[in-house]
Amino acid sequence: MYGECTCDTDWEGTSDCSMYSGVCHEMCDLCTGPTAADCVSCLENATDVGGSCICKPDWTGSTCQTYLGICDPICPSSCTGPSISDCTVCVENSYREPSTGYCTCLPEYSGPDCSGYTGACPPRCRHCTSLYDCCECIDNAMFTDYNFGPDNTSSHPHTDSIHQ
Repeated sequence: MYGECTCDTDWEGTSDCSMYSGVCHEMCDLCTGPTAADCVSCLENATDVGGSCICKPDWTGSTCQTYLGICDPICPSSCTGPSISDCTVCVENSYREPSTGYCTCLPEYSGPDCSGYTGACPPRCRHCTSLYDCCECIDNAMFTDYNFGPDNTSSHPHTDSIHQ
């Protein structure tokens, strides 16, 4: 009786069956075998700890695909990762840059969350927080504050001589 030895499924090599050719563990980017301990390199959001790949902090899921951490300040609350390129929604006073996909402050705004107004103020305004929100008037002008009541309806304008 004659017999022949053949490599197991997913293993190959001309003489020693030492090269793995099967599917890697789901946490591996490259591997030498089928288990998590056989990873040569881990997925993007995973790291090697004690010879096995585990999700990096703030990442979860079977392939570390779900981000649970804090979004970049320019993303109001919706992101798929920690960087500016991971925003799914941009904050007020910003827009998504078509060429990069990044959220970018409008030209008149600055700061990590685009809340700093740097544009021109109305003509009678010395300092403002937007084109429509004066917080200090020029000389010989009076500040008018439109207060809103509990039902968000405007009450009578209130003038403040401190801001003259």
